[in-house]
Amino acid sequence: MKVFIFDMDGTFIYSMDYWNNLMANYLRSQKIDPGQNLSGELLHMTLEDGIKYIKKKYALPQSLEEITKDLRDLMAYNYKNTFEMDDKILSIFQRIKNKGDKIVLATATQRDLVDIVLDRFSLNSCFDLECVSDEMDFHKDDPRYFQYIADHFKVDIKDCVVIEDALYSIKTATKLGMTALGVLAQASKDHIDQIKALTEKSVERVGQLEDYFISYGY
Repeated sequence: MKVFIFDMDGTFIYSMDYWNNLMANYLRSQKIDPGQNLSGELLHMTLEDGIKYIKKKYALPQSLEEITKDLRDLMAYNYKNTFEMDDKILSIFQRIKNKGDKIVLATATQRDLVDIVLDRFSLNSCFDLECVSDEMDFHKDDPRYFQYIADHFKVDIKDCVVIEDALYSIKTATKLGMTALGVLAQASKDHIDQIKALTEKSVERVGQLEDYFISYGY
């Protein structure tokens, strides 16, 4: 049995361009110049850590709770109305299911936003395990995150395949011994060469991996 571990944002939901500019857009709405490198500074942070970071750095008068609500409202609207799902992902999921293998959702997005995606695109029955950031003890920069998934299904690390757009997550998984497949469309441009070097295969959009699965008999 194999376990396929899918990231969500930037991998099969095309939302990362908006996420990457969310804090900067919020600061501009407050008439604050975010500077040139805010996205890079926030790249490896969870939403919660990013909010704490901008509140301290820019001395925002709003409470953490107020900033969180404003940002969540923006993201919730877009998850409900504008972000699109890759048109081949359901076919890929079905191929994996038909083979008897397992599918994991591994996302740094919070549960309330994840549930909007699952409901909007009818994905609730697709995943055998959901690893959602605010429900996990570890994040994807910690090998224990991926070890937990392997242990959950009682499989060897080498039987796990991570499908990701984020370099830090790919580094963690491959260093542990997992195979990785890269999705480049919304990956950081500075990381594309490294992602290609670390992954068995990298594609622009996750739907292009359907040929990969077909070649392995899925």
